Amino acid sequence: MIAYVHPWELDPEQPRLNPGFTRRIRHYTNLGKTRERLVRLLQNGDFTSFRESGLATMAMDYDISSWKDNGSR
Repeated sequence: MIAYVHPWELDPEQPRLNPGFTRRIRHYTNLGKTRERLVRLLQNGDFTSFRESGLATMAMDYDISSWKDNGSR
């Protein structure tokens, strides 16, 4: 299993925007539970690095030397 948590998901006191009903539900529902859920996952899970998992050998290599900086950052 791969888990990803956005940094803003760990801050239930973050300033609220008014993005519309659907986005508000998606972004703010259960924010207060994220930290507890992450702690439980970290305590109960077995973790390893991407490389040691064997997944790194299946990942494709990319040559980024030909990528051009288009100025967007």
